[in-house]
Amino acid sequence: MPGGGTLTIAVYGTTDRKVRLSFGDTGIGMSADVLAHAFEPFYSTKGEHGTGLGLAICQQIIDRHQGTMYLTSTPGIGTTVTVEFLQADSTDLPPLVLP
Repeated sequence: MPGGGTLTIAVYGTTDRKVRLSFGDTGIGMSADVLAHAFEPFYSTKGEHGTGLGLAICQQIIDRHQGTMYLTSTPGIGTTVTVEFLQADSTDLPPLVLP
């Protein structure tokens, strides 16, 4: 968000046992053409200031955890990144040990 703005982070539980994380900003947003290429490795609109690997790497990590990730964006309004994972059963989790 070049001129500042607001970043909103939210976490929800869904009725189909998923956990949804949402990251929204009030930045410059992305056009439909940019959105279509956003997850491609080395695709960047930042010129020399970015490698174009951030979203591609995030997508690989989410895929390996059997999750989904998608973007919604409106130019001049902002972008929201949404990530969903299946909720773990509490019996599947190891006990939490604190120091």
